[in-house]
Amino acid sequence: MIAIHLATGAEWSCTEDIASKIAKLLNIPLYVVHPKWTIPDYIEHRLRFPDMRRRFCTSLKTSAIDKLLRKFFPATASSKILSVTGERREESSHRAKLSEFEPCTRLTAGQR
Repeated sequence: MIAIHLATGAEWSCTEDIASKIAKLLNIPLYVVHPKWTIPDYIEHRLRFPDMRRRFCTSLKTSAIDKLLRKFFPATASSKILSVTGERREESSHRAKLSEFEPCTRLTAGQR
């Protein structure tokens, strides 16, 4: 079991410390990953904030986490992954309708 914290550049300053304390309490290693762009840098690059039609921050986050998961759990090895994320259901009617649990097709390959 591993824990992953994604450093987006937009989280509270205490977030990584809290994630580290939780991982230590659970006696599991914590890996900190960084997306290709930080959220503030990407906003500056695109000259706009994410909104209901342009939710680029989600793909920045998931691609960095998926890359680490593929490294630790290659498709050639038999493994089961439970990736727990938080969805703010109050944010939109679309998110409110999301399943509470679903297979992650981005990570389903071979024996993974």
